Amino acid sequence: MSSGVRGRTVTYAVLSRADGWYVQAGIGERADTRPGWYALERQEGGLERHFRTEVSDLNEAIRMFTGFAAGDTELLRRFVWRRLTL
Repeated sequence: MSSGVRGRTVTYAVLSRADGWYVQAGIGERADTRPGWYALERQEGGLERHFRTEVSDLNEAIRMFTGFAAGDTELLRRFVWRRLTL
């Protein structure tokens, strides 16, 4: 999640599909969450379907990505999401 790239710290990872759906995860304060926590977001097409949750476990963030990549919508439902207004 957070790694050095040419002297910068990368704080987000994104996995997207051609239809505008994507998931992303950020870590810590740069992702507007607590230090060591992960902000998970998903968007289902348009901005009106953008959601966020926060977890402290890296494995939960990984599960979100692997579930999304596998097309497992049930796995995405395991989180308590709140709608974001962008």
